[in-house]
Amino acid sequence: MSDREAQPLLQDDRQAQRDAENDHIHEHIVWLSPAGKDSDLHTTRAKTQRILGSRAGHYAVLLLVTANVACIFADFLIGLYRFILASFLVNVFLKGFPQEVASIVIVLRFWRLFEIIKELSARVENQMDSLTEKIEHLEMENKELKKGLAAAGVNGNRVSE
Repeated sequence: MSDREAQPLLQDDRQAQRDAENDHIHEHIVWLSPAGKDSDLHTTRAKTQRILGSRAGHYAVLLLVTANVACIFADFLIGLYRFILASFLVNVFLKGFPQEVASIVIVLRFWRLFEIIKELSARVENQMDSLTEKIEHLEMENKELKKGLAAAGVNGNRVSE
């Protein structure tokens, strides 16, 4: 794991001061801090760092993302249910010309739904093609690096520093 991957999401304010001279957030924090004491902003950032860096924080983020996806899926199902219910009610209660018009509207809505799904699947396919090419490139690069290690006489999968 590289040093950058091990960094927390919210960097310590004092570390940020040492790392960057143009850290605009830190400038405001220093301005709000009374004479070297930790301000409410400092303590809040420190607490947020601890929470986001903890295992419970990671699970909380995963739970929120899962809940978001579940809500999107539920919204899709509710919209589909309304669509099916509307088409059923049109077929039961309308007769003659209004039924024909409503049926055309329903068919056009279905067509639009299928077009959206087709567009999404095309985007996913393009993304998968891009990722497949990248994987193939990385696998070739990995083989070349392993050959280079073997030629240098390094044995095993791990290189000692």
